[in-house]
Amino acid sequence: QLLDKAHRDKQLPERSVSMIILLTDGDPNSGESDPSKIQENVKNAVQDKYNVYALGFGYDVKFSFLEKMALENNGIARRIYEDSDAPLQLQGFYDEVANPLLMDIEILYPENAVSDLTQASFRQYYDGSEIVVAGRISDNSLQIFTAEVNAQTGNENLTLSADVNIPEAENIIQQQQYIFGDFTERLWAYLTIQQLLDQRVSARADDKKNLTDEILSLSLKYNFVTSLTSMVVTKPEDTKDEAFVADKPSDDGNLWINRPSLSPDFAIVFYLNCPRRMPKFNFKSKIFDYNEHLLYQLNKN
Repeated sequence: QLLDKAHRDKQLPERSVSMIILLTDGDPNSGESDPSKIQENVKNAVQDKYNVYALGFGYDVKFSFLEKMALENNGIARRIYEDSDAPLQLQGFYDEVANPLLMDIEILYPENAVSDLTQASFRQYYDGSEIVVAGRISDNSLQIFTAEVNAQTGNENLTLSADVNIPEAENIIQQQQYIFGDFTERLWAYLTIQQLLDQRVSARADDKKNLTDEILSLSLKYNFVTSLTSMVVTKPEDTKDEAFVADKPSDDGNLWINRPSLSPDFAIVFYLNCPRRMPKFNFKSKIFDYNEHLLYQLNKN
């Protein structure tokens, strides 16, 4: 209501970015207590006019509730860990969103020239952040590839355009294959997985299953850890035949470890600098890469 009134009374510039930042443990303690109803009320109140960012405190934070509410309102959810330096984490988040430079960014490509495009329109662009779009060039006869960026600044509309000579670019990549490798394709897969994960948060049951299947397929093909997979580790030599699975953090913040009937040969590839307080594991890598959320939970235990 305060933001709505400020905009009605012209107290804020017309092209300003307004946001709502929640600092919470995710537990409603007064008024409406049904999480689904709260999410619905927030969405109806915001009406796509503001960004909602949810900062959840503690390991037992109801993060899935906060994540859905934030994603439905053009924001993100972030865990704030109390046993770390919480003020620094808050300062880091503030620095990320303190200086919006562009609004309503749209990246355009030649019609019918690209396919499997990742997200190409964005609500805001912040100082110090980046925008990355990836896709496949479907027109093999294309010689010049043109990308156009349309956006709004605080004072005017902005249009930028860039041309890429495809044969020249391919020649450079071939000459430096040892640097580029399959980086671009893996980048496309990573961005696609992240976007599918965001869509899955608010999807219906049938759609969620299809999204899950697609995420798992891409994750296994391109060797990425996601929140839908588990990390298999093996203990030192004295328990060679035992494999442990560290599942993704549950919504109450616990990290469940169980013993599957898997051979250590199926252990997942994982690079990690373990803190001294952790038990010593031999990490065998076959499938996935670094995952920030999983690292936090492992450090906890």
